[in-house]
Amino acid sequence: MYVEVVRKHSRVRGKKVPKLEREKEVLRTESVYPEGINPENCYVYKTRIINHIKNGQKEAVKYVYYREKGWGKSGKIGQVKGVLPRTEYGMEGGIKSVFEFKRIIT
Repeated sequence: MYVEVVRKHSRVRGKKVPKLEREKEVLRTESVYPEGINPENCYVYKTRIINHIKNGQKEAVKYVYYREKGWGKSGKIGQVKGVLPRTEYGMEGGIKSVFEFKRIIT
C-alpha cells in the first residue's frame, strides 16, 4: 500500500523589524527606575520600544530601564505596569487580540 505524505505549508510570518527602524516611530521616551531606589544609584540596563494603542492609533514609546548598582544580577530593575516581559506590545494589544479571536470563533 502506497501512502503519499503531504507537507503542510508553514505559515508566512512577518520579519522582525530592526530596532533602528522601530526607533524612527518613537513618539516619546520614558525612564523607568526601580521602586524605592535613588536614581543616582542606578545605571542604564536596557532599552525597549513598546507599541501601545491610544485612541485606536499605534503609539511607540521607548522605555529606558535602569538597574540598581550592585554585585552581578542582585540589583533591582525598574518595571512598567501593563507591559509584558517579552513582548513589544502593551497589555492592551494582547487584550484586543483575545477579543478579536473570540469574535472570530463565535
